[in-house]
Amino acid sequence: MSSSQAENQESGALASGRALLRQPSFDRNNLVAVFLMAALPPVAGSAISVLLVAFFVWAVLSLALKRFPFRMNGTDRALAWAFTAFPAVILLTGLLGAHPAGVFAKMVACLPFLSLWVLIPRLRVSPRVDYLSVYICGAACGSMAGALVAVGQWLHRAHEAEGGMGNSAVFAIISLCLAGISALNMKSPNAFYERMSWIGLGCGLLASALAMTRGVLLAFPIVLFVCFVFAPRRWIALITPVRAICLVAILGIGYFVAGAQIAEKLASIESATGKFRQSQGVTSLDIRVSLWQGGLRALAQSPFLGYGVQNRMEAVAANIPGAGGELALRFSHAHNGFLSVALDGGILGLAAVIGVLAMPIVIAMAAPKDGDYKRRLFLAILVSAVYVIAGMTQIMFRHDIMDSFFIFNAVLIAASIPFGKTPGAFPAKG
Repeated sequence: MSSSQAENQESGALASGRALLRQPSFDRNNLVAVFLMAALPPVAGSAISVLLVAFFVWAVLSLALKRFPFRMNGTDRALAWAFTAFPAVILLTGLLGAHPAGVFAKMVACLPFLSLWVLIPRLRVSPRVDYLSVYICGAACGSMAGALVAVGQWLHRAHEAEGGMGNSAVFAIISLCLAGISALNMKSPNAFYERMSWIGLGCGLLASALAMTRGVLLAFPIVLFVCFVFAPRRWIALITPVRAICLVAILGIGYFVAGAQIAEKLASIESATGKFRQSQGVTSLDIRVSLWQGGLRALAQSPFLGYGVQNRMEAVAANIPGAGGELALRFSHAHNGFLSVALDGGILGLAAVIGVLAMPIVIAMAAPKDGDYKRRLFLAILVSAVYVIAGMTQIMFRHDIMDSFFIFNAVLIAASIPFGKTPGAFPAKG
C-alpha cells in the first residue's frame, strides 16, 4: 500500500488511536475539542457549555501570550461580526428599556457569542486537520450514546426522555441535529465512517423521538429530506431485501416500545386544538397560544426596540388577561424563538438573530468548492433548519446548551474553509 493510500484511509485523524497520538499538541487538543463538542451533548448536557467557556478563556490567554497568530478569513470576520451583533443589540435595547441595571446579569449568558474571534484562529493553527470528519464521527458517537440513555429512561417509565440535559425539548433538538450531522459521512470512501453515519442517523432520530416533543417531531421530515438530497444514491442503494427486512423489524420494535405514546402525542395536537377552541380545560397548546397572543400584543406596542431582555415576560404577562398573566411569569421565554428575541430587542433583535441563523449558511455557500464544500454547506443548513423549525414552538437561543452547540458548529464551519482562499464577496484581511 502506498503512503497516499494509507493517508486516505486515516483521513479524519480518528481512524486509529495511533493517528491521534501522532498529532502535534495543538492539533491533538483541537481534535479532542471538536470531537467532544459533538459527542458529549446528549449524555453530558451543559458540559459543552463549560467546555466552550474553557476553550474561550484559554484561547484568549494563548492569543495574548502569542502562542498562535490571529488569522481570520473574510468569511471568519463576517461570521464573527454577525455573532457579535446579537449580544450587542440585546445589551443596547436592554439599556434603553425599563430597569436597565437588570440587563447586565442577563448578558453573562451572551458572552460565548464573542468566542468566535479567538476560537476560529485557534482552530486555524491546524490547517491540515480534517475537522469535519472528526466532528461528524463525534456526532454519530453522541447519537448512539443519546439513544442508549433515552431508551434507558423510557424503560424506567420516563415517557419524555431528556438524556443528560434535564430538558426533553433541548434533548430532542440537539439529538435531531446530531442525527443529521451523522449522515454527512454517508459518502465517505471509508466503510467504517459510512456505517457510523447510518447508525448515528438512526440513533439520533430514535433519541429525538423518545423525547416526545411535538414541535421537534415536525422537523423530522425536513432533516430526512436534506439527508436524502445530500446522498440520494446512497439511500437508493440502501434498499435491498435484507435491509428492508431489518428496517421493518426495527420499526416494529420501535412501535412496540413507543408507538402508542408517539401516536398519542401527535393526536393530542388535534385534541388540544379542539379543547382550546371550545375552552375546555388547559393544555400545553392553550398556554403557548396565550403566550404568543400576549407577546404579539406587547410587540405591537414597542416594535422597534422591544422591552429589553430583563423585561421580556413581564411585557407578555401584562398583555394576557386574568390568571394567564400570572402563569406567563412562570416561563422564561415565549415558546417561540423569534418572538422571544423580538420582545427583547424589537426589529433590531429579530434582524440580529436572523443574521446568526443565516450567516453560517451564507459563508458555507461562499466558500471555495473544495472537497468539503458539500458537507460544510449541508452541515450549516441542517443545524439552522432544525433550530428554526423547532424554535417556532420551543426555545432557540439564550439557553446554555443551545447557544454553545450552535456557536461551536459555526466556528467549525468557518475553520474548515481554507485560509487565504476567500472569494471576493468576503475579502481576506491579515
